[in-house]
Formats: sequence, C-alpha cells, structure tokens
Amino acid sequence: MTALLHGELIKARTTRTMLGYGALAFVVSVIFVLVATLSGDLASLAAAALSTIMGAAVGTLLRNQIAGVVGALVLTQMALPLISSIDESAAGFTPTGAANTLAGDGGAASLAPGWALLVLMAWTLALLGAAVFAERRRDLA
Repeated sequence: MTALLHGELIKARTTRTMLGYGALAFVVSVIFVLVATLSGDLASLAAAALSTIMGAAVGTLLRNQIAGVVGALVLTQMALPLISSIDESAAGFTPTGAANTLAGDGGAASLAPGWALLVLMAWTLALLGAAVFAERRRDLA
C-alpha cells in the first residue's frame, strides 16, 4: 500500500513538473511570438524553443531511442518529401515546414511567419498534451 502511494506521489510530481516546465516554455515562446514580428532572429529562437519542447514530448511518448531515431529518419526522409510532392502548401503545416519558415528558410509556397508560429505552437501543445496524458497513465514499475 505504501509503495502504491509513493508511486502515485512520484507520478503526480513528475506530471506537475513536466506541466510546469511546459507551461513556462510555452509562455516564453508566446513572448517570443510577440517580439518575433520585429526581428527574424527571435523567430528562429522561438522555433528552436518550440522544437525542443516537441522533442522532449516525443521522447516522453516513445521512451525508446531506436524508435525515436527511426521515426525521425522516416519523417524527414520519406514522409515530408511525400507530402511536399503531393501538395507543396501542405508542407508548411508540418512541424518541420513551420520551423523552417520561422528560421527564414521557407519556400515560395510557405506560410507567413505568424501563421507558421501558430502551427508550430499547435503541434507543440498537441504533443505536450499527449506526453502528459501518456505519462500519467504509465506504470512506474
């Protein structure tokens, strides 16, 4: 019984800590969004911050390094070029396309920087929410 309560306490602390860091990073990213309209360098910094949060969320979801590496390779080498070949404008709605647009490396059919930032924030929130949900349901043992 004590081990169960201890496990629940650790799980609650882990989730609160993860939510706290995620919320802090999201607030910082929103501040960068507001300032990003003035400078392209800050938009790149916001893209890097949001991409870092997404990476942590995906790492929390997968918990397997091999799956993460294979997934990243499949995404960058197969899925994104396939999406781009089907519809060039759809590539801007992927996390990589939105981050590239914010970094100033968008193509002719890319989104506007403000929309790219919103797309990247939506992907980040979705992955962070899935990671928190998965971590709360995961057994600690």
